[in-house]
Amino acid sequence: MKKRFFVGAIVTLFALVMLIGCGQKHYSAYKSALSDLISAKEKLISEAQSAPSAEALANAIKAYGASIDAFKAKRADLFVKYPQLTDRGPHPEDVNKILERSAGLEEKIDSVLIPAMEKYPNDANLLSTWNELVGKRASL
Repeated sequence: MKKRFFVGAIVTLFALVMLIGCGQKHYSAYKSALSDLISAKEKLISEAQSAPSAEALANAIKAYGASIDAFKAKRADLFVKYPQLTDRGPHPEDVNKILERSAGLEEKIDSVLIPAMEKYPNDANLLSTWNELVGKRASL
């Protein structure tokens, strides 16, 4: 009798550990996608601050735009697989911190990009790249 109870307890404990561990997989995938986006934001900020020309600034903006597209594709896939990730539900604290950090970097991007772009007010390529980025950022 004790042996059956012991085996049952071990099986139950194993199932509980698997359930808890597998339940967080979607959050780790989401955090990874957010971390990639944050890295792209930090890279844009760095490159925009040191861009030696309008072309270099436009290239940095285009690279960030490509990162936004990649993030949106990953996020859409994750939201289909794991509907609990959408903004409708509460997230764990560590996910909320990453989301807050990402939002803070959005403000920093504006404070860096606008002065950088003012150096090249008549560059048509830079302006079209900026307009494209504005549309992509609006859909984040």
